[in-house]
Amino acid sequence: MAAKIEKVQNNLIQVNFGDSSTELVQNFPPKKPRKRQKLKNSTTNGNGETTKSKSTLAYWKSAIRQRTYRHKGELRRCADYSVRIAHDGEQHDIPLKISDREKAAAKAKSIWESVVANGWERTLLGLGVKSKGDALTFGDYLAEFLKMPGVALMTAEEYRKKVITLVAEVAEIKRSPSVKAPRKELEKWRRKVEKVRICSLSDRQFTKWRESCRLALERGEVCGQIKRRRSASTINGLIRAYKAVFRAEQIEKFAYLDLPEKIPGASLRLLREPSYRYKGGIDAQALLDKADSELRETNVEAYKVLLLTLVCGLRRTEADLLLWSSFDFSQSCIHVTATEYYQLKSKSSEGVTYFSEEVCRFFQECFAGRSGEFVLESKRPPLRHKVTYQYHRAEKAQEELIAWLRANGVKSRKPIHSLRKEFGSLINEAYGIHTASSALRHSTVTVTESHYICRKVKPVVGLGRNRLSVPDGSG
Repeated sequence: MAAKIEKVQNNLIQVNFGDSSTELVQNFPPKKPRKRQKLKNSTTNGNGETTKSKSTLAYWKSAIRQRTYRHKGELRRCADYSVRIAHDGEQHDIPLKISDREKAAAKAKSIWESVVANGWERTLLGLGVKSKGDALTFGDYLAEFLKMPGVALMTAEEYRKKVITLVAEVAEIKRSPSVKAPRKELEKWRRKVEKVRICSLSDRQFTKWRESCRLALERGEVCGQIKRRRSASTINGLIRAYKAVFRAEQIEKFAYLDLPEKIPGASLRLLREPSYRYKGGIDAQALLDKADSELRETNVEAYKVLLLTLVCGLRRTEADLLLWSSFDFSQSCIHVTATEYYQLKSKSSEGVTYFSEEVCRFFQECFAGRSGEFVLESKRPPLRHKVTYQYHRAEKAQEELIAWLRANGVKSRKPIHSLRKEFGSLINEAYGIHTASSALRHSTVTVTESHYICRKVKPVVGLGRNRLSVPDGSG
């Protein structure tokens, strides 16, 4: 007997077998209407480019990201972008070192194209990527900076301390306000600051810190975390050290490091400082005459320091580490150059300084009775190039000269340095500002004019029989 389907309803099929009927339950789900399948690259941007294809810039705009990290429980975001690229069973986080989204996406796209064409090894080698995206910290960079040749150890250490102080205040990492805080406490604070990632700070944070310091100084308040800080020059000292450590010439030497494309705070402006122009107050001839009668025979080393700074214009450290080989008695001059014991303050510090025949005869007499290679006699070894603190070989002679200068009317905070300023003022009056700047071996005339020059002749105009006349200063 043939069966006949009578009815299909609600997943039940009723089949009629003659006199009886049977319901068979079917377990298949109801058939859904077929949807149109989306193409893989169907989404497009405004330019008609698909956003899911790695060959398009739109894809990489959505793929790049700014890393986040937590500081004191607060979620923060790095300024520069990075990207994670996977290919051939391997993936890497690559810092792009760019804060502009368009440029970062273009760089990510070019890196991916290089990975596809050349493989991971060659691509990473070309990028100089050593780790999988670990951001460089200030401590890592400063450790490399201290190893760099050409910078005096003490200068590099001083820069490191100032950069750490600046970064701590910008990142709001508190420390003890006392300059004599316990060493363990300061070490703990320093290690915490050194872990701050360079990319985690922004120009805005540095500018905010600068403005807060400026406003505090205008109100006559202490600025920053050190309770004694009350001057714009101290703030500018921190800024100058930071800019020196991260200047373009330095960064070029550390191309192997994972540095951001733009260093935050590198363009920070200095605060306006009061005038620190040298105000004089020293009668150089009277001082030399008195030193000739009081120091030349009884304290010849202190007398040498006086001549080297007041007559030759040397810096205190230059005089302290001056070698006899720097003298040229035939030309009555000293060649100031770098030696194994002393690194020049700057490139412009190298030069020649001249002195009179009388001074030349005095040093020739000293040269005949010398006991070593240094001009200033001292039992202390030359260690300035090996230590990170203030150190002078001829400290005794210099301290004795300072005491003598104070007793003879030189009341400035740095009496020996005032002698160098007086030297610059005398050269300026005789030969002009440019010759004075050259004799002082300054990088710019601005430095000479702002800090080292005191006019000896009053630039006044007088009246003589209804005619203007300019005094010649001879009287």
